[in-house]
Amino acid sequence: MLGGCCGDGVSYIQFHFLFTFPIIGWLYKDIILKLKHFSRLTFLNMILNKQFQKIFSLLLAIFIQSFIATIYTTPWDNMLIYTNSWSYSSGRVLFSIGYVPIEEYMFFGLDAFIVCGIFLISFKNIDIEKQDYYKNYLTTASMNIGIAFMIIGFIMLFTHYFYLASIILWSTPVICFQLWWDINTIRYYAKPLLNCIITSTAYLTMVDHWAIEKGIWNIENSLFDIYAGMPFEECLFFFVTSIMCSFGFLLTLTTFDIGIKV
Repeated sequence: MLGGCCGDGVSYIQFHFLFTFPIIGWLYKDIILKLKHFSRLTFLNMILNKQFQKIFSLLLAIFIQSFIATIYTTPWDNMLIYTNSWSYSSGRVLFSIGYVPIEEYMFFGLDAFIVCGIFLISFKNIDIEKQDYYKNYLTTASMNIGIAFMIIGFIMLFTHYFYLASIILWSTPVICFQLWWDINTIRYYAKPLLNCIITSTAYLTMVDHWAIEKGIWNIENSLFDIYAGMPFEECLFFFVTSIMCSFGFLLTLTTFDIGIKV
């Protein structure tokens, strides 16, 4: 349905060259320069270098977030396109795997790279350590709230707002699991996390609005628009993905004792 070469208008791959590849290059420019320096060393000296090991561990953690995001989002996204919750303009994509354009699969992982890059800036000069001194009632409260959201999402599946319901049902279990895993550390670093989440959501929402205006993709049956041409569901989607990626990245760093000062 969406296969074939890109036709008239702005294509999805052009969107990546405008809004995802450049921002990722900028966010990781310092790491890229450090890796360029290590390329001058012999392979053995490079892998034995402690600073290289730190950078490698950090990049591995980022790639893990990207991989998990892609795997977890793939069946959900295929379902949404199959149910016509959103669609892609014919001729704007290179080819599809299943119902999803290849550029969309790319976006799953690139989205995580963007959030993790903003995370590194938000946590600059902050020592990240596992925290364990808050009361456990917070975990119980968050689980109860999660169950309530799941019930609301399930009920909404039988309305015209299937996309909104699916976002709630797709994201709530992950966020609840992350809070159950270590709500103490998440709460302790709430301020830089909030900065990361808001910044990521704002940027991704802005470029998403541009893509919708250009007709690269379309959203059906929105609850309401945040502003002209910007569906609420899209803002919510980027908000929850920013939460999942930033929480996941933080917990990966603290669980495996990976530092971000490289």
